[in-house]
This record gives sequence, structure tokens and C-alpha cells, in this order.
Amino acid sequence: MHNPLGSTTLVQFLALALKAFVDILLPVLVIFYIATGLLFISARGNPEKLKLARAALLYISIGAAIVLGAWAVTEMISATIGAISTP
Repeated sequence: MHNPLGSTTLVQFLALALKAFVDILLPVLVIFYIATGLLFISARGNPEKLKLARAALLYISIGAAIVLGAWAVTEMISATIGAISTP
């Protein structure tokens, strides 16, 4: 039977799934960063709107760090397991 995913281990499957997740989320993050920039522009010095824009930038940056950090950790684990299992 043909394996459509191309992964033979659970770690490979998780790495593949997380890569697909990151590939989907990166454009979404770019759109959110642009929207946050528009929040800064539309604030026009209003302290309340600037506070909202700063909070949005903080939360988007934290989310991006979590997503990219998870991808980096998965890549490191996958490479380590691949190096260990290769004779």
C-alpha cells in the first residue's frame, strides 16, 4: 500500500504536520502585522488607540515566536533522531 504522507515514523509525521501548519500561519502572521501597522497609523496619536496597537503587536509577536519556536524545536528533534538512527 502506498503511503501518501511520505513519513515512516511518528516524528517525521509530526515534523511534516508542523511544517504545513507553519506554512499556513506565516502568511496569516504577515497579514496581522500589516493590520497592526494600520492600527498604529490610524491611532493618530490617540493614547488609547496606541495602547491597543502596542498590545496587538505584542500578542502577534508572542504568537509568532511560539509558532516559529515550535517549528525550530521540531526540526532539531527530527534532525537529532535522524542522526541517531542512521548507522
